[in-house]
Amino acid sequence: MDMARMQAVADKTRAFYETNTAGCALLKVKEIATQPQPALCLTDYNFPKDMRRYLDDRAARLLHAMALRDGLADDTLPALAPWYGIAEHSAFLGGKVTFGEDTSWQDPVLEDACGLSALAMDEANQSLRLVVDGIAYLRERYEGQFFPMTRGVSGALEMANTLRGSDFFYDFYEDPDALKELLKYCAHALVWYYDKQLEAAGQVFGGTITGFGEWLPGRAVGQLSEDTTTMISRAQFEEFGRPLTQEICTHCDSAFMHTHALS
Repeated sequence: MDMARMQAVADKTRAFYETNTAGCALLKVKEIATQPQPALCLTDYNFPKDMRRYLDDRAARLLHAMALRDGLADDTLPALAPWYGIAEHSAFLGGKVTFGEDTSWQDPVLEDACGLSALAMDEANQSLRLVVDGIAYLRERYEGQFFPMTRGVSGALEMANTLRGSDFFYDFYEDPDALKELLKYCAHALVWYYDKQLEAAGQVFGGTITGFGEWLPGRAVGQLSEDTTTMISRAQFEEFGRPLTQEICTHCDSAFMHTHALS
């Protein structure tokens, strides 16, 4: 990597965040339509045994993409994190993970909102180790070729939704106090988990490259997924979600929030 150029990209990004001037933009090349790359198939790997082989294959794809867009006007800091599908955003607390070709999912763990004893913040958890050890491996193995980045996290609402399944939405009405305790636990757990990602990834030019590849200043959280907010009312979010989302964001210096559209 041309580190002087990378520093200039980080400086430009910081200036973009700080300016109040209209009409400013960052230009980022994500894919080149005429040069597609076949996607990796998760079911071709046996995790956790094949973690390094899988990450090396992901790294090879990134390095090839970097070579294709070399010389283009591009405000991207090339970076990579482990990615095993959606399950790792909640399975670090326990439960069965199933891998498909292009994602993974976790079966609901909790029969009711009161079942916190079924969850555990265990540093030996396989999903946690795949992410955190994966970040550390990429950082060490590919130093100077691209940057490490965090995988990101689900917000407390989204974690609770995954752990409870669709019955989560009944909890707002049938057991709101237990739901609030579950959400507090999820918020505490995701901060615990994300801090480990931050430690593994380290700082890049005084900031963090977050889960969608976006550089943010300081110890930044991202992406913080809040998709479940689109399936509850604003009043429910204000009561159950906003205080915890604010707490999570306050824990870090900056945040990148991801929310799927209502579609």
